[in-house]
Amino acid sequence: MEVMKLRRKQKQKERQKQSTKELIGIDEITDYSLKTPYGELVYFIIHPTNISVLSDESVSARIYALMTELSPYNCVKMEF
Repeated sequence: MEVMKLRRKQKQKERQKQSTKELIGIDEITDYSLKTPYGELVYFIIHPTNISVLSDESVSARIYALMTELSPYNCVKMEF
């Protein structure tokens, strides 16, 4: 029982020494992505436009342009 407590305390101390990057498994941070052993997570920052002042055609054109830009990526997840 005492050995288990010591091991648990050792693991806790080791975790406290690790950086946040190490704890969540990030190998590298680039300008537009996070690289992990499981692959690369790419992120885009999109600044919104005040679409309430745009015509329906302009809004449709912007949506189409965004879809066209993202279409080469087969596993794109969009979050708002």
